Amino acid sequence: MNTTIGPLVPELWADFEDLFGKQGACYGCWCTHFRLSPAARRASNRERNKDYIKARIEAGPPPGLLAFEDGKAVGWMQIGPRADVPEWNNKGRGSAPVDPA
Repeated sequence: MNTTIGPLVPELWADFEDLFGKQGACYGCWCTHFRLSPAARRASNRERNKDYIKARIEAGPPPGLLAFEDGKAVGWMQIGPRADVPEWNNKGRGSAPVDPA
């Protein structure tokens, strides 16, 4: 077994897409739930979520890590600044919001 983990960069989009499958993981969420405001989530759908995360990956910095086992994507972990996830960066949470700048 050969395991590697690295940043999810645009060149790995096809691997990320393959890992998430046709449905986009979690009923088409594409790991955008906490990245979008509630209003944006209500207005979104599977294809918009996919387009959003692809654009986010292309814009950089990498929004997470992709894990590979023998060259096949087998895992994903979303990481990044709190400002990227408005649902975790609001007054209703345990700590004060962080300035997005």
